[in-house]
Amino acid sequence: MQALVKQLARTGTVPPRPIFMPLFFAMAAKVGGMSPQQFFSNPTKIANGLRQLQGPLQCDALCCYADQTLIAEALGARLGWEADLPQVLAPPVTIAPTDIENRGRIPIMLEVLRRLRVVLRERVALAVALPGLLTTVEYIGVPTSGLDGPTLSDYLALAGGATLQAARLACEAGADLILLIEPRLPSQDSPTQFQWSAQVETLCRVARFYEALPVVLAIEAPNGNNGVGLTEAVLCLPTESLLKSSQGVGLPEVPYGIALPAMPIAPPLLDEIRRLRTANCVLVTTAGELPYEMEPKDLRAVIGSLRQII
Repeated sequence: MQALVKQLARTGTVPPRPIFMPLFFAMAAKVGGMSPQQFFSNPTKIANGLRQLQGPLQCDALCCYADQTLIAEALGARLGWEADLPQVLAPPVTIAPTDIENRGRIPIMLEVLRRLRVVLRERVALAVALPGLLTTVEYIGVPTSGLDGPTLSDYLALAGGATLQAARLACEAGADLILLIEPRLPSQDSPTQFQWSAQVETLCRVARFYEALPVVLAIEAPNGNNGVGLTEAVLCLPTESLLKSSQGVGLPEVPYGIALPAMPIAPPLLDEIRRLRTANCVLVTTAGELPYEMEPKDLRAVIGSLRQII
């Protein structure tokens, strides 16, 4: 599967069937009887937990790290774990470009990639799910419109630079797929649209240089933006958005992904979603992570339900 993903990244050749990659990183902690804080900071537990789940679940691509606070923490934000999953309690004290290679949990992400690359070899493609640029901007501060403080453009540049570093480091450590998760894409009339698109395109070109597939995942159906401005990324959209497209302007004519609901899919909806799988569909994943609160006994049933799409 690694070879197919690299070929897709390098030449655009669509694989015989979509890459199946549900996101269950936090669930691996639950299955292992650990809290997220224990799991997210221990590369040995992460690598072992994901490898053990990969056996029965048999995914095409395995997400080796997924945390929406990863980049903010590397930039100096203070986290809390009181609600199980990490929460940003305070933004960075200073807002300045930073080398993040040895900051926060970036080294842990890289170590997990290296270990799983050795164990799984080319049988499974390896991925990381990084927070989107707008997600990190929300965590690292409050933009000002005056002359004395950072503007939205400043924060976006900082988030983009740090995320680009993380993506490059992940590729060098063995990642075959770089996933950027945004709760929603910027609207076409947003003041951030041009800068966001330019920075994401730069990241995508760097990923493709390493023969890694860049994917932008929108959790919510985009409002007035179906990826306009993005030519290098595979855009992965929620089923709600794709179902609307199939009834109107049509499905994308370029490689795209389907983001399924993180729950079992009823047969009537399953039939509708199957119709979204045109020849250009290259990825089937989930619209965000399977929730940590899910019972471990339900994980295989949910994954089995989602697998019916491919």
